[in-house]
Amino acid sequence: MNRAVLRRLASGEMPQHAVDAVLHANGQSDAGLIAVDAQGRIGLGNSQRVASRADLGSFYRSEGDRCLAILHNSIYFMPDTADAVGSLAWDCLGGDASAYQFLSLAQSVALRTAQSDRIQLNADGEIALIETAATQVESMSGRFTAVYLGTPVWQAARLVGHVVSELIAQVQDGLVVRSLDPVSAMVVMRKAMHVAS
Repeated sequence: MNRAVLRRLASGEMPQHAVDAVLHANGQSDAGLIAVDAQGRIGLGNSQRVASRADLGSFYRSEGDRCLAILHNSIYFMPDTADAVGSLAWDCLGGDASAYQFLSLAQSVALRTAQSDRIQLNADGEIALIETAATQVESMSGRFTAVYLGTPVWQAARLVGHVVSELIAQVQDGLVVRSLDPVSAMVVMRKAMHVAS
């Protein structure tokens, strides 16, 4: 399908028309396509099969010489995450400060029972500790939601934001195990209003 879109672009078709034509011809494929031509024009879309899913998200923005498009579907992607990730990418393209930030696990971190859910960041802005109101986490092993949507994020005794995604990770012996799988290694935080970038 990618080659079919590229052939159409090479013959002079506009990106949106090329994407629409290829997706129409392959309606039951499990595919979403984004195409960009040499002038920076973008075409994007999902096949009929993908478009029927309930877990879709997209982001599109164009301004001046910047253009950005994101398509996703995933059981792990929270409804507002496309806008958060898109806004973060858009701000990075323009060199602007963003209201969002990716938080990652630099290594395995402790998952500790506490009065309420909370993420603690180290001085480098990486997740250093996850506290949860869930019971008996120290003895849990398996794949669990380690960080829930809306969990507050703290750094040096100061509230710096709340997460707008969830961290679904392997938990073993009270540790959230570091993984190469992005959904198990990072969350998206919306910065608190009083926090400078």
